[in-house]
Amino acid sequence: MDRIQKQSALALLIEQFGDVTLATDAYTLAEEDWYDTSHAHMDGQPRPCFNFDYPLSQWLDDEEQALHSSYGYWRELERQEAIEALRQQRKMRNTYPNWQDIPLDYLYAYYTGFTFSSSAGFYFYTPPLLMWMFKQDELNDWQQQHLDTVFNSWAFNITYSSQQYDLNRKLRNFSDKQLYTLIVLLKLLPNLENNISEITMVLANYRCSRLTT
Repeated sequence: MDRIQKQSALALLIEQFGDVTLATDAYTLAEEDWYDTSHAHMDGQPRPCFNFDYPLSQWLDDEEQALHSSYGYWRELERQEAIEALRQQRKMRNTYPNWQDIPLDYLYAYYTGFTFSSSAGFYFYTPPLLMWMFKQDELNDWQQQHLDTVFNSWAFNITYSSQQYDLNRKLRNFSDKQLYTLIVLLKLLPNLENNISEITMVLANYRCSRLTT
């Protein structure tokens, strides 16, 4: 992809998704990633299939202590915000209201959050992923590997949700025009190991099903 194609793709992305924000009732990608192993959100809402076998207050204290000692995948900014959220028993605040400001290392740190994201979350974190996909020429090899991991997680959620007949749970917030744009942009991506044709076919079929219902 040459410079002009890259700029055109990014301009189209911003034209169609530029005003997308994270809904107030949605959780951040960081918190959804944390939900994977904690089995509840920081406001104390557990998974539907998960029952606390001890008081909520004890669970909150235990999780806070785990965060204090966790220096692995947490970025420091989100780790501190997560500790405060647990103390106040609330959702984590979105530190990146404008998706164009989301750094690649944020997406990489919390990419498993795509699995647990609602449609509103998936809607907000899809544009920054595409933005970085079109900036691959600016990345070093290590960053490229991180981007591949994030994209694989996102793509898996598209195909898996489709197989489970539950794609609406991920894509409900996208307009018809945005779905079409998403398909167009995916087809422009260069040199991917992923089966882009499968993903775009899934998206096209989902779009058609919405138009006919």
